[in-house]
Amino acid sequence: VKSAKSPAQALYKDIEIESEVDFNNLDEVVVIKSPLPPKVDDLK
Repeated sequence: VKSAKSPAQALYKDIEIESEVDFNNLDEVVVIKSPLPPKVDDLK
């Protein structure tokens, strides 16, 4: 889970999402927030 935690945190940092995110549901949040890298840029 730690290996998947690193890239996920990077995405959150870009999106500037609150640090209080449940890492347990990180995969679900990432999929809902931005399934593709381009989406991250759109959210900015």
